[in-house]
Amino acid sequence: MTVTHKFSGHLNSNLFIRANRKISVTELWSSHVVPIVNQHFLATQLNLIKGPRTWDECLTELLKLGAIYVDQKRMLAPFEVDSENVVRIHLMPRRFDAAIFEYDRDVIFQNQNFLIVNKPALLPVHPTLDNVVENLLFCLQQKTQGPVFSVHRLDLETTGLIAFAKTESATAHFQNVFSEHDINKIYKAVVAGDGPRPGFYRHWMLKNPRSPKKISDQDGSDHMAIELKVLGGSPFLANTSVVEIELLTGKTHQIRSQLAHLGSPLVADSLYGGKPFADKTQYPHFLLHAYQLEFRDQQGQAHRFQVQPKWLKG
Repeated sequence: MTVTHKFSGHLNSNLFIRANRKISVTELWSSHVVPIVNQHFLATQLNLIKGPRTWDECLTELLKLGAIYVDQKRMLAPFEVDSENVVRIHLMPRRFDAAIFEYDRDVIFQNQNFLIVNKPALLPVHPTLDNVVENLLFCLQQKTQGPVFSVHRLDLETTGLIAFAKTESATAHFQNVFSEHDINKIYKAVVAGDGPRPGFYRHWMLKNPRSPKKISDQDGSDHMAIELKVLGGSPFLANTSVVEIELLTGKTHQIRSQLAHLGSPLVADSLYGGKPFADKTQYPHFLLHAYQLEFRDQQGQAHRFQVQPKWLKG
């Protein structure tokens, strides 16, 4: 039997492998993947892949995390492949501490149709490419009776209020609410300097899935309008301010990129030119918090939720 393989991605940690006959993943792993990995990586890199586990335990964990694919399909249990299949293994999946989410503390409201959650920092909302279990949606699905559906998102570092639907009809309602902008979203962000002056700001974002997002003062055929209001600001730490923002459109990285375009990047947001906090231990990442959500539910009842960021308390 022969196999072909190649590495790609960050630190060459993604392995693509193909066998010339039908084989189980356990045999492919022990007879071919492990020798290839041992030969390819240095001892320090092997420690990132294997750690204190046995190689068999490593395979089990990668399957549990959803870090192995067959022809673009995520595999969560042992499987067999044929000669036409390509197996992709994310050998160093990014890990997140799901224990920072506490259901009883962080779910601040729920009824039969939706939940409102105070999201902690550094826990993704959705499954990532190489990790399907260490995310907020999975945590909620494990603890909530019945299904839970994601209806919008917050960045990894961003904290604060986020809604999840519990029924398909509620999901459709939230999708309509967000698409029609029938929802009030207010954020608090720590920026360099005094921040932009209060007022309405419209810019145009280049239509491109890649980050960082590129912002322009003028429209173009390949751009989309983005809008927000700066409601005010107040001093925070030395040479920084907390600005309050009403988000009117809500595109990926909009607040981060638009404030940077205005000359007031979020402190510690290196992707958009923000310099780190002086105290990197206390504030290791940028501070952006979804402070308020206000909307009407399917029955027309008005809801308003507010949660102050922890870094403003006390």
